[in-house]
Amino acid sequence: MEKLFIIVCICVAVFESIGARAVAFGFSPFIHFLPGASTGALTFSYCVGEYLSNKCKDRDRRGFLMASMIISLIVMITSTSSGANASAVGALGIALLFSGNLFLSFVFIGISLTLYLNPNLVESLMMWLMPGKTMESINTASGRTVLWELIKIKTAERPLIGWGFACIERAIGTEFLGETTSDAHSNFVGMYGSLGIIGLLLFVFHLGVHTLNAFKNRVKLGYLGILCATICAIVNSYSYGFLSGKTCSITIVYFGLVVLSYYYSNIKYYE
Repeated sequence: MEKLFIIVCICVAVFESIGARAVAFGFSPFIHFLPGASTGALTFSYCVGEYLSNKCKDRDRRGFLMASMIISLIVMITSTSSGANASAVGALGIALLFSGNLFLSFVFIGISLTLYLNPNLVESLMMWLMPGKTMESINTASGRTVLWELIKIKTAERPLIGWGFACIERAIGTEFLGETTSDAHSNFVGMYGSLGIIGLLLFVFHLGVHTLNAFKNRVKLGYLGILCATICAIVNSYSYGFLSGKTCSITIVYFGLVVLSYYYSNIKYYE
C-alpha cells in the first residue's frame, strides 16, 4: 500500500510537471507551478520521514524511499514554489526531531536554537528558500492578503455557512474586482469564505485529529512519514489552498495520505 501510494504520487507529479511545460509554458527546466511543487513537497516529506525513522531497516525499502525522495525533490525545486520549499524544510525538521536517532535530534535542536538566537540568519534563510522574494512580499503573501481581506468582508454577510464550496472567490471577484479571481491560496481563509465558521471548525478539527493520530503512532512503521507529510500540508496551506478551492493534484495526494493513515490503523504490526 505504501509503495502504491508513493508511485501514484510520483507519477502524478512527474506527468503534471511535464504536461505543464509542454502545454502552458514550453519546455523550460524551471517553471512556477504550484500544484507540481506542492505534490513533490508532500511526497518528499513522507519519504524523508520514513527514511530517517529508526523503523526503516529494510534495504529494498530504503532504496525505494531514497529514489522517491530524489525524484520528488527535483520536481519540487524545478517548480519554484517558495511555500512548497518552506513546508518541505519544516517536514524535514520534524523528521529529524522524531527520527529516533539521538544525533539527528541534537542536530535539529542545535539548528533551532541557532535560528532562534539569530533573527538575521532566519531572514537570510527565508530569502534562500524563497528566491526572487522580498520580506514585504513574504509578509503579504505576494499581495494575497488584499484578497483575504476582501474574502473576510464578503463572508461577514454569511458568517456561519459561507457562500458555498469554492464560491467565495467568484463572489468577491464579481462584487469588488469586476473579474473572476483565482482561489484564495489559503486553506483557512478559503474554507472560512466557502463554508463559514461551521466548515472552518470542522476542517480544523479534521487536521487536529489527523495530526494527533499520526503523532501518537509515530513510533510505528509508516506514521512518521504521515506526520511529516501532514505538517508539510498544514505549513503549505497558506501557499496553496488545496482543500478549500478547486481540486488539483495535491488534493488527490492529500486524500491518498488520509486513506494511507486509515489503512495503517487497521493492520497488525509485528516486531
